[in-house]
Amino acid sequence: MRLRCAIAKAWPLLLLGWLVSSSPVPAAPAEWRQVESKDFTLLSDADPRDVEQFCLAYAAFREVLATLLAPDRATLVRPTLVVFRSERALAEHVPPSTRRDFKTQVYTTEIDGAPITTLTVAGEWTRALQTAFEAETMWTLRRLGYRLPLWMSQGTGQVLSTVRAQRGVCVFGEDDNRFVTPLRRRGWLEWDRFFDVHTGSPEYAGRDSEGLFHAQAWALMHWLLLKDDQGRERFKDLAERWRTEGSLEAVATVAQRPIDTLTREIGRYINTKAQIRRIPFDSAAIKAAWRIGPADTVRLEVSRAALLESSGRLPAADAALKRAEAAGAGSPFLHEALGRRAQREGRGDEALQFYREAIAAGTVNPAPYLASANARLDLSSVSGADVAGGGARNVAEALVEIRQAIAADPGSAMAYRTLGRALFIAPNLKSDALAELQPGLTLGAESAPVRFYLALLHERLKQMDQHFAELATLATDPETPELLRSQATRRWLTSTLRVAESEAEHAVKIGQFDGARRQLREHITDAEALGVRSDGFKPIGDWIDENEQLARLRALYDNQQWAEFVDRAKVYLVKFPNASNLDRIRSYLEKAEKQLAPVPAP
Repeated sequence: MRLRCAIAKAWPLLLLGWLVSSSPVPAAPAEWRQVESKDFTLLSDADPRDVEQFCLAYAAFREVLATLLAPDRATLVRPTLVVFRSERALAEHVPPSTRRDFKTQVYTTEIDGAPITTLTVAGEWTRALQTAFEAETMWTLRRLGYRLPLWMSQGTGQVLSTVRAQRGVCVFGEDDNRFVTPLRRRGWLEWDRFFDVHTGSPEYAGRDSEGLFHAQAWALMHWLLLKDDQGRERFKDLAERWRTEGSLEAVATVAQRPIDTLTREIGRYINTKAQIRRIPFDSAAIKAAWRIGPADTVRLEVSRAALLESSGRLPAADAALKRAEAAGAGSPFLHEALGRRAQREGRGDEALQFYREAIAAGTVNPAPYLASANARLDLSSVSGADVAGGGARNVAEALVEIRQAIAADPGSAMAYRTLGRALFIAPNLKSDALAELQPGLTLGAESAPVRFYLALLHERLKQMDQHFAELATLATDPETPELLRSQATRRWLTSTLRVAESEAEHAVKIGQFDGARRQLREHITDAEALGVRSDGFKPIGDWIDENEQLARLRALYDNQQWAEFVDRAKVYLVKFPNASNLDRIRSYLEKAEKQLAPVPAP
């Protein structure tokens, strides 16, 4: 049986399948059970022995995922896994296949920022599980703030897809003939072509792909991640470099090898047993920590409803939600689901009420807290816009909810973004509050709005150096979304012009005209470095020149240097035709000219 895998480019939909010829076997009704672990929630009607093996495999995967990519496990989101006993039941919860030879074996969508994955233990479920591991790895990389090229995310996912639990250890890095064989059979792609492959390329998917791109991505990332104990540092370095240097140069730099030597070196590496890695895995302790019992009917039906809705089966989704309502009116899972449906249907006030009922019922989902907090903050907006320090008492209530959301999901960029908004409009702001935002700056492109709020908070606290530094980072970071980059640039220019005007006023007041121009030139240089037009600084420079000329005219007049005063006054009237004191200058000019007039002969 040959695996045909097509990973969708955009989350939340991930659809993968197997080429199969067997007919589904109807399954007898079975009890649904629930397994709660530190890493996931599993709902299944499969045989308990299959469920145990499945959970151990998933626990091993999460152990490796944390070890390689996320040593702070708090940043990893707990997925919900719905594991069906039969292929038929799975097929009823996933999008219908458009191909006769293609059956969906793994399907993943998202609920309030957390993945929900469904698959079946029927057939070769270990292969389906490998596909789920690959998908969750790629989703987690995005979640951790990485914005990676296809070859890097796909290759990393494939490396982690090989995880399996063995007695006392997690084993990963094995090939099981999925990757090495295509490279031996067909040879390697040229590296410049390999790095250009995208999801629409013939090398990526389709009947002619033969898995070569996937195999080469696995081999490259296997070598970079697992060849020694520096894999995580190398991964982070590569994730940074490829954005500015391009894939080819970034790999050569991080690998410390010329590109034309990689095929030979990686080929030797993947043909040795050194590629297989092991980390400790205490399966007995892990199983002892599980909480196993009958499935929470509301949780099960809400999960089914989410899968059905994502698959376009809306009547079946509504039916599942009605079963959830009948099973437990006070469940936070039910209130969340009703809130999501009300929000989707444009019933915002009802959605908010459902979300607050979920909070009252003890939800640990951050989404209801953030929905409620944002509604409170909206009450402090003026014509839909937030005003610095313009919030009322409702900001304090919102902050409590936001902090609960962060506690539930420390890796939520939306939670930190909402925190930044709340602090911005809070009537009282202390400098130590800014430390709360710092973890939100480590989430890749998702951190950009958090950084923007941090810049605004520095401005509120009169910390202008930090204010300008944060805005400059946003303006120059290639991952900053274009709209936010434009906002940051405009804000930087507005703030800089205001500071430049204040500096000029102070310097002119004490007669330091050269100093005023020097400070202005520094601002212009900074603007040009950010690619900002410097036209806005010209009026300030003209104002400095005008005041310098006025100071000279005043000194000449006071010293009765009439001839030079007349010359300079005429130049002033021509150069500054819109000055506010022209009448006064003309009056002084007239008096000076009289002083120069010849005295009539007696």
